[in-house]
Formats: sequence, C-alpha cells, structure tokens
Amino acid sequence: MAELEMANSSMKSVSGQTRDETLAEYIRTANQKALAESAINRLSEWEKTQNV
Repeated sequence: MAELEMANSSMKSVSGQTRDETLAEYIRTANQKALAESAINRLSEWEKTQNV
C-alpha cells in the first residue's frame, strides 16, 4: 500500500493499526525497497552504456 502511495488513513483502515507511528516502520521499509530498486535499475542502464 505504501508502494502505491496510499494515505496513512487508508493503510491503517486495512491493517487495523490506529497510530501513524506504528505505520511508519512499514512505510520506511517500502520506501527503502523502492529506492534500492531504482538504484539497481539506474546502475543497470548505466552499465549498458559502458563497454564492459
């Protein structure tokens, strides 16, 4: 849900959580995964331009 950039209130309604703070760890993890995937994709595209 965080990957889809849903509002905290929507994520809490589905997960049953009541506080934004408890949702924060899930959001941080989702953001980290997205950042890592983006970095790997950029590196892969860069490597294609190199004579490796």
